[in-house]
Amino acid sequence: DHQMTHAYANMGNALFELKLYGEAISAYQQALQLDPSLDITRSHIKVAKEIDAKLYTFNAYQLWRSGSNSFNQGNVTDAIKEWEAAVKDSPRYAQAYKSLGWVYLNTENYGKAIEAYQIALEIQPNPQAEQHFNFARELKAEKYSFHSFQLWNMGRQLIAADKLDQAIKLLEQSIQESPNFPEAYNTLAWIYADKLSSNLDEAERLARKATLIKPEAAFICDTLSWVLYKQERYVEAAETAEKAIELDPNQAEYFYHASLAYLKNRQKEEALDNLKKAVTLENRFGQIAQQEVAFANLHATPEFQQILKNRK
Repeated sequence: DHQMTHAYANMGNALFELKLYGEAISAYQQALQLDPSLDITRSHIKVAKEIDAKLYTFNAYQLWRSGSNSFNQGNVTDAIKEWEAAVKDSPRYAQAYKSLGWVYLNTENYGKAIEAYQIALEIQPNPQAEQHFNFARELKAEKYSFHSFQLWNMGRQLIAADKLDQAIKLLEQSIQESPNFPEAYNTLAWIYADKLSSNLDEAERLARKATLIKPEAAFICDTLSWVLYKQERYVEAAETAEKAIELDPNQAEYFYHASLAYLKNRQKEEALDNLKKAVTLENRFGQIAQQEVAFANLHATPEFQQILKNRK
């Protein structure tokens, strides 16, 4: 099975390089069916579809990829040159503008970062680009220090590398240096609630502090709801998840968190309704729910099976 998956993915890559996008997409989809966890294949499908739909050219994509390699090797000047060339070639290439925004943000060139993110968001609204756009505006307005922002960003990279103790230290430092930087509170609360399931009173304090600074941020509301869920305060968790959904109705994870809270609250109908919405937005939540102990009693029910069938 693993070999077949690999073979389909490789075939997709070869067809893609030959600019046979339809065939490449079919091969990638075969690979994904065998192994739905292949995020890289999912992103290849997205690129093939976008080039096929003429959102940008193959050449612009090559320039973007080359710029990403330069950036990962620490060569910022070349990265900027290649990404600028990509958007000159394809002025509707959202990802290239997002990359430019990120590199300008990290070199403290906030004006240019704001410009790049504005264009990216006009082409393709996206919560991450919006968050980064806000960073650029807030840093330009000196709401918190660039160093705090860097500490937060390094903290996030450490979480991804599973070095949680080091991440916690950096995030605490970030908060100490800039007490008005909501993301640092939010990420630290998330580590306690999601990664460690410990220190939950502190997690709640942090998440509430973040919502005070930025009440309109859906992702912070979602963190608070997850903290409340871990504290077994299911009624409040469901209410808070609903508030996150109200602020941003396009995030599968918020619906999934709501469904878990309703489930623990013995509101089966609301739980299934929210799960269905989560799966419709992102079908990986079907798999997640299948492995979730809380849903075990529902796994065999026709309603649950129907939700899994609806996966795209």
